[in-house]
Amino acid sequence: MTERLHLQLRAEAFNVFNHPNFGAVYNQISDPRFGLASSTLNGQLGGLNPLYQVGGPRSMQLALKLRF
Repeated sequence: MTERLHLQLRAEAFNVFNHPNFGAVYNQISDPRFGLASSTLNGQLGGLNPLYQVGGPRSMQLALKLRF
């Protein structure tokens, strides 16, 4: 804006195309659910907020920073 004021606009997007990353697949042949994925990967990793993990839902955020 001026020599002493700086304005920064930042945009971040996670999983923009909303592509699912499936978690573990049932691998027991005798199980009727054989070959099916029961959940997405973000539900199985634990720890961090599932919104920002691999396989989480689409999310976007904007930030505006004024430095002086």
